[in-house]
Amino acid sequence: MEKNNQHFPLVDTHCHLQDVRMASELTLLLAEARSAGIGGFVCCGSGEEDWGRVRELAAVHHDVVAFLGVHPFYVQEQGAGWLDLLGNYLTFHPEFGVGEIGLDGLVSCGNMDEQEMVFTKQLRLARDLRRPVSLHCRKAWDRMLPILKKEGGLLHGGAFHAWSGSPELIREVEKLGAHVGFGASITRSANSKVRRSLLAVSPERLLIETDAPDIPPVFVKEGINRPAYLRHTFSAIAEILGVGEQPLQKQLYRNSLSFLSPLCRVGLTS
Repeated sequence: MEKNNQHFPLVDTHCHLQDVRMASELTLLLAEARSAGIGGFVCCGSGEEDWGRVRELAAVHHDVVAFLGVHPFYVQEQGAGWLDLLGNYLTFHPEFGVGEIGLDGLVSCGNMDEQEMVFTKQLRLARDLRRPVSLHCRKAWDRMLPILKKEGGLLHGGAFHAWSGSPELIREVEKLGAHVGFGASITRSANSKVRRSLLAVSPERLLIETDAPDIPPVFVKEGINRPAYLRHTFSAIAEILGVGEQPLQKQLYRNSLSFLSPLCRVGLTS
């Protein structure tokens, strides 16, 4: 017998629950999200400073899946032993993924060579430990894709979060093994590129996310992006794709589990 929708919760496949902007009301924010039908949260670290907090959240909340990595914004802030520390954490926690990692061409300090080095080391660590990755790429596709191809693609899965590339790149990243995540920027009707990209994604490769507390929906004039707002992104995607919410919710749930499938424990409602 087919399960009904309550067994196919929405999964926020990229957020930052450890962010200090949510700390004072995190319990409320998570309760609000769960009431809105969000049954899982992929919480991504940004560097050594917040890895401990991400680990704590995953230990306390069964529906939080931890990813640890060095974000391109923070490559110059890591200690000399950051890679060994990350490797130790991931080895001890086979249920953790790798992220947020990637390249950003708009970083003001212009450290792209260092970004590439840090990114490649983390890709190789994820490959060796058989983990999925959560990827950040902004204005750096000409450098990101050659690295992924040289490293053999995403052998154990991964997702480009907050997609900002062109629709024409979608098939290329899918061939490399990637899922493609969309957030609340899709609610902005003027963002035609991201909407055209959404229409180009294979149904089985589509993911949704909040990137909370960043990138709020169009109706939020001030304040943070709340995890419960994932519901608004979901409804916008269903409308743009011209599909019913029930089959889309089922598809997204299956896609989320596929993205996370290399991990030894995924504490999502089933």
